[in-house]
Amino acid sequence: MERPKSILLILLIFIGSVFNASAQSSDCLFLNFYLGGDMSSWEQEVIKLNQKNYQSMSESQLYELTLAEYGLIGYLLGLDKDDEAEVYLNKANQHIERLLELAPKKSAYLSMKAALIAFEIPISPYKAMYKGPESLGYIEEAIELDKEEPAAWIEMGNANYHTPRIFGGSVSEAMENYKLAISLMERQQKTTCNWLYPHTMAVLGTYFLETGDKKNAKVLFEKCLNLFPNFKWVKEELMRKVD
Repeated sequence: MERPKSILLILLIFIGSVFNASAQSSDCLFLNFYLGGDMSSWEQEVIKLNQKNYQSMSESQLYELTLAEYGLIGYLLGLDKDDEAEVYLNKANQHIERLLELAPKKSAYLSMKAALIAFEIPISPYKAMYKGPESLGYIEEAIELDKEEPAAWIEMGNANYHTPRIFGGSVSEAMENYKLAISLMERQQKTTCNWLYPHTMAVLGTYFLETGDKKNAKVLFEKCLNLFPNFKWVKEELMRKVD
């Protein structure tokens, strides 16, 4: 079964080097795994974190784990490894429910809840008719609660991109949502040790390519490499499409 493009773009099939885990916090580790393409180490770190009792984790640690699971689920779905993805999806659902118990009105957590619901669709496509609207409802609530939350606009962008055009989906609206998310991350200084920041820029660049705008795609890819010179996806694949 062919996967929707956003899922394939969440994390590509990576190749890369192993990073030294002992000297870095987990959030910086996941950024390095993402930039270098080391999904094997990414998964091993998730497995290691899951060996701890999640109910004893701090709120920030648990969200960091859930975000890492979110990335891993997308990667596995892109490889058609539905069974493995579902294992991590079940764990992530437990974790997001715990986070929502701690902070039921936190926009970032509602955005994650929306994303995890949307992941059920490629696993069980028959759920699309009701899981899609359910996911969108959480996104809208997240935005209503905090219009400055980047994650909410990323998920709105994903929803706009994947919703069939006949039902209101729009690539151009998805691009505007991604631009806003990037701007918010930069303004709020959420760019350090945050793999979603380079990822969102790279995916937006692919949307520029999709719409035939190589000029703006190249500008964005060059920005990525200026900030993250070792970003393999951009350096070894995406830049070739604009040169």
